[in-house]
Amino acid sequence: MDIPMVNGHYDLNWMLENIIKYEPHEKSKWGPKMWTMLSIIVSYIPCSACAKHGVAMLDFEHDVVNIHTGKKIHDVKKFKEYYNNIYKMVQQYDMNTGMPLSSCVGDECNHKVVAEMR
Repeated sequence: MDIPMVNGHYDLNWMLENIIKYEPHEKSKWGPKMWTMLSIIVSYIPCSACAKHGVAMLDFEHDVVNIHTGKKIHDVKKFKEYYNNIYKMVQQYDMNTGMPLSSCVGDECNHKVVAEMR
């Protein structure tokens, strides 16, 4: 997709005007363009670590959509790796309160029972 540049950056206004104009039933037209636009936007997050996580999250979510629509997972290895990382993070939180099961700083952990944190 040839997206015009403005001052060395992709023209977001052009992207919005030319990608989002399609009707929902025309997903074959806007789908690939929308994913490209989202990837470009995420890559511009000023924090490089955040941008890296954002791109990984977006790739994962794109594959989740592929699964829901019966399409192939783009990169199975990356998909499994991201899924496993999310699963590990979820195990560290109380899913009722959203609170961490323990709080750690460096090598020192202050393990608290979630009930004590309430």
